[in-house]
Amino acid sequence: MKGIHDSSHWLTCHHQIGYNRTTYRMACNLLKRVPSGRVKIQVFGNRYWGGSKSYVRYVDAFRVKLRD
Repeated sequence: MKGIHDSSHWLTCHHQIGYNRTTYRMACNLLKRVPSGRVKIQVFGNRYWGGSKSYVRYVDAFRVKLRD
């Protein structure tokens, strides 16, 4: 599988405590689209701190954008 430096997409995320809201992007690779309209992705990092950990997640397709 590709690593964080070869990622092809961005996952848009939000973290909120009270009224303070932080929006950030995480590097990810699109693995496949599932019939429910969601996508299976491999996402890298730990919130907005980055890192080399990777996770497989199912998310709504509108949250994933092609990397510039």
